Amino acid sequence: MLEAYDITREPAYLAYARQIGYWLVVENGYYLDEDGGICFWYAPATRFKIRVHNVNAMAAGFLAWLGVASDDAVMSAYAQLSFTYLKKQQRADGSWVYNEDAQQKFPEYHTGYILEGLSLYLLHTSPDTSDVALLRRGADYYIDQQITPEGTALLFSKSFSQTISLEELSDYMFLTPATLPLSKQLLSEQPARLWGQAWAVGSLALVAQVTDDPVYLEHAGRVYTWMYENLALPNGAFAFLPDDQSVYFRHEGHVLYGVGLLAETGLMQLHDVYLPLCIN
Repeated sequence: MLEAYDITREPAYLAYARQIGYWLVVENGYYLDEDGGICFWYAPATRFKIRVHNVNAMAAGFLAWLGVASDDAVMSAYAQLSFTYLKKQQRADGSWVYNEDAQQKFPEYHTGYILEGLSLYLLHTSPDTSDVALLRRGADYYIDQQITPEGTALLFSKSFSQTISLEELSDYMFLTPATLPLSKQLLSEQPARLWGQAWAVGSLALVAQVTDDPVYLEHAGRVYTWMYENLALPNGAFAFLPDDQSVYFRHEGHVLYGVGLLAETGLMQLHDVYLPLCIN
């Protein structure tokens, strides 16, 4: 909605975005930390009131953008409180656990979402050098631990899959007997998934925009190149996995989003981009 408003200046889009923002604050709700930061719940239902960092980061980025677009100091204040919590929870190596609740203290899942949310927050505030340094630490960890030299984006860090047992993974990912075989493959092989590739491209492009550092663009381009060469299909769509040519519309949307962010940097001269099936 905010992207649409920025492009068209159509007031209705901003009005919808404001409704979403106030729903996040009032209806979805948040955890209030003892130090004053907040973490937006995963969802408002009681069983989903868990502190998931990628959700909180995306909320921080959205609310910061909304605060600027609508000149709403309340939304900007909630964004800052959310960012405060994220800063506190970043680990020394630059990573975050998936969430802070006891049954799911596992690292790295959805790091790209966290980097995207933080980048959007920093792009719509006046960050100091320590805030940008926090983003760099997270991005450097992501590149070092979750992106291979070939350009594939991993579900977990390189070290994590070697230390977790299948039983722990089953509890962590709420697995059922039907999904266990695929989960074994994900843990042992960590195949490149379209969704992870696309989000790595977009989040690193945003990090480059915040930091004005071309190194992050080079990594985004490397991930994109692998995705294009290994997952692009002749009909214009992208396969979910290298050995699975299933096409999922939501993941095609991830590609459009990530490629769009990269295109804004000028790096898309690497290839002609196929138009996904979802627009046909």
